[in-house]
Amino acid sequence: MIQYLKRNPIKVIAWLQIWGAATGTWTVFQAVGRGLGSIGVAWLVVVGSCMIVYTMAGVGGVWLLRADRRGERLTALVQIPQIFALGNQHFSYTFVSGAFATFYFSGWDIGATAGLASKFSIFV
Repeated sequence: MIQYLKRNPIKVIAWLQIWGAATGTWTVFQAVGRGLGSIGVAWLVVVGSCMIVYTMAGVGGVWLLRADRRGERLTALVQIPQIFALGNQHFSYTFVSGAFATFYFSGWDIGATAGLASKFSIFV
């Protein structure tokens, strides 16, 4: 695996993008199946936005595997919503796709999480 990563780092990134898109789409379908979409229009916008980002991640991954330059731009674009994780006592936002590591600092609390899947959460 290490040799494959050294020879083909772009292909590894592409497969992680596709994996993130697949697991993220599954997460959205589960949320909609539980009735998250019946909460209101705002949640439909959130779920729709997540589906757009996950679809763009999957398409970007496929384009990377095909050595298409558009894949690099699209993959970079879908990283933007993943840069920030915000939260306080009234609001929380997290969006990650594929392989991720999150580091957080809150007062005296310092920590990190890592994973190989997708998740999104918005709490108000």
